Amino acid sequence: MADGWKRKWAPSGKNSKLSLIPVLEVQPFRTKKEMKWTLPISKSHALRYLILAAQSEDVVRFSKMENVGEDIIAMKDCLIQLGVKIEEKEGDWEVHGVGPHGFSPSKTVLNARNSGVTLRCLLALCSRIEGISMLDGDSSLRNRPHDKILQTLEQLGIVISVGEREEALPVLFNGIQHDRATISIDGSTSSQPITAWICSSPGFSSGLEIKLSGDLVSTRHSQLSIDIAKNHGAEIRMQGQNIEIPPWVPNFSNHTSRISIPSDASMFSFALLAAKVLKTNIHVGNIPEDSESIGHELLYDKSTSFGLKIDGPLISHLDESHDAEFDLIDANDLITPLSALLALSNGGHISSIHHAQHKESNRIKSTIELLNQFGLRASMTDDGRLSIPGGQSLVTPKKLVRTHLDHRIQMTAMILALGCNGSVFLEGSELHRVADPDAVNRLKESGAEIKQILFNPNKH
Repeated sequence: MADGWKRKWAPSGKNSKLSLIPVLEVQPFRTKKEMKWTLPISKSHALRYLILAAQSEDVVRFSKMENVGEDIIAMKDCLIQLGVKIEEKEGDWEVHGVGPHGFSPSKTVLNARNSGVTLRCLLALCSRIEGISMLDGDSSLRNRPHDKILQTLEQLGIVISVGEREEALPVLFNGIQHDRATISIDGSTSSQPITAWICSSPGFSSGLEIKLSGDLVSTRHSQLSIDIAKNHGAEIRMQGQNIEIPPWVPNFSNHTSRISIPSDASMFSFALLAAKVLKTNIHVGNIPEDSESIGHELLYDKSTSFGLKIDGPLISHLDESHDAEFDLIDANDLITPLSALLALSNGGHISSIHHAQHKESNRIKSTIELLNQFGLRASMTDDGRLSIPGGQSLVTPKKLVRTHLDHRIQMTAMILALGCNGSVFLEGSELHRVADPDAVNRLKESGAEIKQILFNPNKH
């Protein structure tokens, strides 16, 4: 490779000379009208349901799947590559299960795109499909650590071919059929490997035992995996940090009506942030029940901290706000919009966030950086909490706002930009589509001016 070209390109993008790139241009927005807001469906629920339905011997119909995020589409496409028939009918998806052992190795690479859950579930699933499998993802997924799930494959005697750092994907291996297995998982940084093996457990005809270690994080998400599996035939036994799963086949035959995936409670944080930034009331038509909110119901419980009131579907304003403490051990996806809310209200602290550094970006570092780009301050304390002073005001960024290929960073930035006094340019014009394809259109329908343009970073 010529030396001149080497200076222009690096896997991480560092020191590269970019040409025109697509960005979002967001104009200041003020509205006195009440806004209508619809939450997308929960990808956490959808991904688990899809992979379990594929291992059933039933035809399972999921309703209202016509406008789902790209993470869910990634799971769908990969399951189809593995031999599962999935039909789209009038906005519904009909999954024709192939049973625990009816999968075929994909002839081409399985692309999990931006979805860590999809990648890790498919790694576990493909490890027991005889034949060669190759799994990959986008540049963000390539930069995330996958050592915990790969170590579990190695415990089964699977030889893995994988790179490092920016080339941590693709993963290449030859699957092996196992009747029974015992797997050890350190759950101190992510619950996704636990979910991966729970959702792939039907393939072990003599059962699976999972031995957990470490201080577990995101336990509501791993519990969701257990609950969905139990609801569809698994007899999961838990003793301390050991999970024993006897042989089972997912059973959806008792569900005569279509399965409806609940809405994503974590996305409610953006409705709250919009209400705060735009100083308007917002009507959210599909707030999920606490039992379906996977730890994100803390937003409803502490909305008054932000000077906001939730009355049924309506978010409205209060005269006062107060500082607050938030523990995100089971809800680290909230860190970025929650930090912005605290900065614009009365401030506070966010704790139990160490596992947020293993998301699409190091979400602790990128959250602080994002706030700084909008003139907002936040810092880490000696005891590991994120401290956000209250009573802060937005400042219009003078440069392109970096979003680190992280959809929650981009979506927070998009709402903050609406409250600025000048044009704001945001990196990652399509990032919101990972979880909420309607995010831009929803704001535009209320009158906001947001458009995709080609941007020359060398001139700004």
